[in-house]
Amino acid sequence: MRGIQAHVGSPEQSFSFLPRLDYNNTYVYTEEFADPTGCVNTTAKWCASHHGGWFVADDSDTYKLCATVDAAGGTEAEGQTNASFSNWMTENLTITSNTTLSKFPIGNPRVPLGDSNYNPQAVFGLDSGSTLLNALKNGGHIGARVWSMFWGLTGATASTKMDGSFIFGGYDAAKVSGKPYNYSIGSDTDSTCKYMITIEDMVLNFPNGTTSSLFDGVQSQLMQACIDTSFPNLMTLPYDPYFFNFENMSGMVCTNRSLGVNYYGILCDVDDRLYAGDLTIKLLSGLEVKITNDQLLAPNVVIAGDGSLVEDNSVKELIINSIQDVNRKDLPYIGRQFLSAAYMMTNLESNSFTLWAANPTTDEEIIALDENGQPGTSVCSQNMDANSTTNTTTPSSSSTVVVNTPSGTSAPANDESGSDSNTGLSTAAIAGVVIGVIAGVVAAGALLFYVVFRNRRGQNAAPPAYDPGQYDMQKVQTPQEVSSEPRLVELRGSELEPQELYGSEVRPGGYRNVSTRSASTHSK
Repeated sequence: MRGIQAHVGSPEQSFSFLPRLDYNNTYVYTEEFADPTGCVNTTAKWCASHHGGWFVADDSDTYKLCATVDAAGGTEAEGQTNASFSNWMTENLTITSNTTLSKFPIGNPRVPLGDSNYNPQAVFGLDSGSTLLNALKNGGHIGARVWSMFWGLTGATASTKMDGSFIFGGYDAAKVSGKPYNYSIGSDTDSTCKYMITIEDMVLNFPNGTTSSLFDGVQSQLMQACIDTSFPNLMTLPYDPYFFNFENMSGMVCTNRSLGVNYYGILCDVDDRLYAGDLTIKLLSGLEVKITNDQLLAPNVVIAGDGSLVEDNSVKELIINSIQDVNRKDLPYIGRQFLSAAYMMTNLESNSFTLWAANPTTDEEIIALDENGQPGTSVCSQNMDANSTTNTTTPSSSSTVVVNTPSGTSAPANDESGSDSNTGLSTAAIAGVVIGVIAGVVAAGALLFYVVFRNRRGQNAAPPAYDPGQYDMQKVQTPQEVSSEPRLVELRGSELEPQELYGSEVRPGGYRNVSTRSASTHSK
């Protein structure tokens, strides 16, 4: 699975982690407690890949079982799932070849961490009490509890694919564009969402240069949304009126849902009329990001029986999850695919996060930050090899653990306000450790987002050619259609009722298939 590659145990066992903003602890799954609902009618390798790997305690010389999360050194303060619902251990957590946290607390969930269709993988908990960020800072690996993320590109062709990056302790100046926009992180008592943004418009950019707004003339009604870096789609979008407007304006009406990696996006046959333009998302703060068509309509990626990921090129997936019926009042979520067009940095020291427009590039200009948000002084070359970066014996106060970090600014966090200061990017770099990249393939010595789950006892065979029968490996779900007579509703803004992120209590059936009614052909 695409995620951050790190290793647990001795000898090392490889895992694909996703960052979770509502958890404080680190978790890896075991085969014993693999989610039975998420892995129904599948192979063992399918399920292992689905969960980002399985931990085998008997295969590690450094494994130590602990009675409670406190005994392991973790924290009871957790997000959606009580920490007591996991078994606890201390283990070696290896982030790079020269960065290992010994006797680190790790949970083995006995219940899924939310709905395993949406959030199936191993977890790096990055909430305000993150045990991982605290351990990296206390160990001198990073100078501040800062992390940053660029998801990368996941299009259908080689030119529209790119490794992403994830950095602890800093950010990658090469991967940001324009000025930074700073936002305040919500308080720990805010059970709805701590990473809120406000969308003031969403615009379709047609190939002929014309545009149409999904807000359709009611821009005075703002849309609040929650950033969730582990959510598999670009966003959830209320059907009335936004997705209905998308259908009418784009002329693209599709009726199926993906049960693959980008779970519950909209599936369209390649022979159908497909939208050929881009999508621009405009935030109230002033930030505008454009989701290009090759990322908006992506391949439908499924897990094969051997654990590899396979692209089904007979269909395209619109990576938007249309919400309606019982979910029509849910708070919209902005998922990890948003970070193909935006770059995000979070600074827990200042209780703020920063967004830029992303600059997709393989170049690197790694910037480390100290507790005051100030950059370090070392120079970082472009196209830096992760294996060539060494950890300093006595790290500076601005050292970092980087997974391709972007450079950011230290402007104060003013919610929904653009920072005008320090818009230029510093040439300073890390004095720490490059932890890894969000990548499409496994690479030694780096923390990677990787596509194919590789067993530590040997690599799997190359992914086979796509076989439609592989859908049998997916969770069985009954196709549904939405009513052809939708109710008219007003666009919701600040009056949205607070909702939790979809957990196991919300059945995927609540996200019904989009309308089969005919959409009008756009005149542009």
